[in-house]
Amino acid sequence: MSDGQNLNFALPADWIQGLPERARAEAQANVNASNGESDWLLRAAALRDKSDWQGLLGLSRQWAKGKANSALARVVLGEAYRHVGQYDKALEADQEAVRLDPQNPSRVNLGVDYRFLGQYDKALEAFQEAVRLDPRNADYWVHLGLGYIDVWQYNKALEAEQAALRLDPQNANAWGDLGVAYGGLKQYDKALEADQEVVRLHPQNAFAWINLGVDYSYLRRYDKTLEADQEAVRLDPQNALAWTNMGFAYCSLGRREKAIEVYQQLRQLDRDRAEKLFNACIVP
Repeated sequence: MSDGQNLNFALPADWIQGLPERARAEAQANVNASNGESDWLLRAAALRDKSDWQGLLGLSRQWAKGKANSALARVVLGEAYRHVGQYDKALEADQEAVRLDPQNPSRVNLGVDYRFLGQYDKALEAFQEAVRLDPRNADYWVHLGLGYIDVWQYNKALEAEQAALRLDPQNANAWGDLGVAYGGLKQYDKALEADQEVVRLHPQNAFAWINLGVDYSYLRRYDKTLEADQEAVRLDPQNALAWTNMGFAYCSLGRREKAIEVYQQLRQLDRDRAEKLFNACIVP
């Protein structure tokens, strides 16, 4: 990277055997990034690594202005707009990218924009087209599954997420969406298995533990629900949802005094959730 450190690497001798093929691939990538766009890509990557989204927005605007026929510039512009929450403008940028390069599977970004704007049918269509263009991309299948979840087509969501996992068995997003789809079909034991896999892959993710607790709750295994919610609170002490679920778990186990303690803590984080817990669980 243009502003990166100087790094040295040791490589095995047999690495050389694959060098010609990699060189050809790199040459093709350089061709794709030709016409003066490689420098723009390097600068965009540097800003992305710093999470400087306003900087990326300014850069991509200049890029798109200077390269009127560059689909790649519009893709980066759409990314920047999404990160600053301007989803309508992100959609415009991604629509222009697709117009300039109709065969580019990055049209998955269109689906992301439509989801943010609540246009779920159009999002699903965009994800379907992305998968058609690049069926070997696991992340596109993940997005397609999420698109089906948005419109409550859980069986189709299962098929899409399972396709993603065949391509990438360690894809935590696919496992998480699989759990949601199984939950939508009321197959809570299978949802539990999927969410257990998410926790295995990302044990420090509080929301993964929250989802695991929900699965246990549906299966009426409230002791396990409590354990999962306690871990979520430990990982993210400011997470009001985790505290709320833990309070309901205590109630389900008949531990009212502990539920009251949770209620008192929750009042400082989210008074609405605290009152719901109080009215549904503590008052009765």
